[in-house]
Amino acid sequence: MMGEPMLHDVLEDTEKAIAYVRDYYRADFRQGLPRTGASFDQWAGGGDRADVANRLTGDDFVAVSFLTVNVPPMAAIGLMRDEKKNVDRLLSLIPTNVRMSDLDQKGYERHLGMDSPAQELWEVITRRNGAKWDIGSTTASKIMARKRPHLIPIVDRVIQDLVGFGHYWHDWHKSLTGGTGLTECLDRIRRDSGILELGYEPSILRIMDIVLWQEGLAEKARRRDVAAAAPLVHG
Repeated sequence: MMGEPMLHDVLEDTEKAIAYVRDYYRADFRQGLPRTGASFDQWAGGGDRADVANRLTGDDFVAVSFLTVNVPPMAAIGLMRDEKKNVDRLLSLIPTNVRMSDLDQKGYERHLGMDSPAQELWEVITRRNGAKWDIGSTTASKIMARKRPHLIPIVDRVIQDLVGFGHYWHDWHKSLTGGTGLTECLDRIRRDSGILELGYEPSILRIMDIVLWQEGLAEKARRRDVAAAAPLVHG
């Protein structure tokens, strides 16, 4: 593929990526039940459905917990009560029908740039300019990805360890729009994984997240195995 480099080679290994997605959504992950994260996007009809798209709900916070993070009680009260009007206003300014992969540079600045409603909402959720309530970048990104799954990617330490630490939104946008063909590849991975037939309809950002996260876990396991197999060196 030509153009900008992808975030990681695994995104070009279609068969491996399909296997990762199938594994993530398999029905008998643990104790005969599916992985909780498989229900994140569509729990209670999804966070971007018309009647709840512009407000945070308890179902959103439940869905976030499926990805092994929790919204602290003070933050939940603050976001759903004290900051409600501001959060509702900002969500109403962030469209549900815009995909990150469709944005040119001008569109990126409008929807995700430093002066965008999405950036302002990020700062409200993380309280960057006020007293903190223990929501870091991972939890904030999962809240926002729940509300705008086609526009906001999940920030995750496992993925950051795999691809490096940079400007997360910018790096994902560049990888999706830099002539790599990644958007089409992710659509194919989603289709060929068979998960649509199971009733799952994640965004391509979520597919990308799952593939990179699974590869990040596998890479950590490989490093542990190498370290365990290394001979002891005596001084």
